[in-house]
Amino acid sequence: MRGKHHSMALALGATLAFIHLAWLILVATKLAAPLMDFILGLHHMELEYTMLDFDLGKAVLLLVITFAIGYGIGWIFSLCHHCKK
Repeated sequence: MRGKHHSMALALGATLAFIHLAWLILVATKLAAPLMDFILGLHHMELEYTMLDFDLGKAVLLLVITFAIGYGIGWIFSLCHHCKK
């Protein structure tokens, strides 16, 4: 059973990390702000915010933390899914 929990945990962790990697690419290429403006506009919102410069150290930390949280949640989901009632 350990392998199944590990597989689901890896899948969710990798998926969340990939989504954040896509966001980091948008930040690094300066395309994040126009996307945020578009998405907020779709929700009939206007917020004042500042996009910080891309920082590789923070980017790596974001990916590591996101993967770890996704892995933990995936492992718990898998554990609950395979519980015998």
